[in-house]
Amino acid sequence: MNEVHITKEVLIAYTIGNLKDEMLCGMLPMDAYHVLLGRLWHFDKGAIYHEKPKNYSFKVQGRSYTLASLPPI
Repeated sequence: MNEVHITKEVLIAYTIGNLKDEMLCGMLPMDAYHVLLGRLWHFDKGAIYHEKPKNYSFKVQGRSYTLASLPPI
């Protein structure tokens, strides 16, 4: 089994509609340009993953948000 050790972290600020937030992310070497949301983000936001239609939903300050997957390029 391969192991990857996280040696750097970055604070990422993001905006979804009126929601402005930030999250601390571990950096890994990849050949992709995506933000992978981990268990801590799920827990902190109370996010729920919906298998179909493959999106996440969560509430912040009483307002609902949905993050939809982008179609493959």
